[in-house]
Amino acid sequence: MEDTRTMLYEIYKQEYIESIQRLIKRKEKEEEETKELMKKEQKEREEEIEKKEYTCDICYSDIQIQDMYIFDCGHKFCLDCCYEHIHEKIFNGIVKVRCPKSMCCHDITFEEIYQIIRRHQPIDQELIERYERFSIQEYLKKEKNCRYCPRCGTGVIGDPNTPEIECQNEECKKKKIKFCFNCKEIWHEGLTCSQYQEWKRMNCEADKRFLSWAQKNTRKCPKCNATIEKNRGCNHMTCANCGYQFCWLCMQEYTSSHFKNGKCKQYS
Repeated sequence: MEDTRTMLYEIYKQEYIESIQRLIKRKEKEEEETKELMKKEQKEREEEIEKKEYTCDICYSDIQIQDMYIFDCGHKFCLDCCYEHIHEKIFNGIVKVRCPKSMCCHDITFEEIYQIIRRHQPIDQELIERYERFSIQEYLKKEKNCRYCPRCGTGVIGDPNTPEIECQNEECKKKKIKFCFNCKEIWHEGLTCSQYQEWKRMNCEADKRFLSWAQKNTRKCPKCNATIEKNRGCNHMTCANCGYQFCWLCMQEYTSSHFKNGKCKQYS
């Protein structure tokens, strides 16, 4: 009797295990079929979205989603219109570009501008460089320690405690151009700012006096344009630079009969 019970228990046990296994396989099959169905539906939705066209609020063209750009504010426009919008602003020196949607206050981010430029073909490297240059200039305007090279205009962030600034422009670096943080003039080694300004004033007055003297006592050679001073002698001049002979009074070419024909100012 005990053997029969044991045998029946084993039979029922085996049948139960097999039924559980069949149930598990059926569930796995159903899950697999469900996944395949979801993939199919997802693919169909994606294809539907890709085929769907959206109207650009700038040019009013119907554009597929892959040819649209969606800003962080949620407004979307065709890529060409987005590119033209930022191109116009950057070309005119504007780096704080707003979303083209009317009344939208979203400032287009640095990353968004880069994405639009790089998605537009061919990539406009000049526009990228212009945007970077204007962005740096905009930043420097807000920097209180920024000073501009008096030679080339390049902005450099200086240190009030170290007034000597070396310009970072390549051409100026070759010439070792330096300028002063405090007075923003060319660096004046050994002179204070006030001393340098006094030197400039005196030098400027000397230049003015020299210019006044030069206007009265020198003229340009009619042929080579070299400056010539007349300190003595007659009005027949010979340029030491090119050998051209001319009249000091009328600046015409000198000939042996120049002072005999009556056409020179000497006779007027």
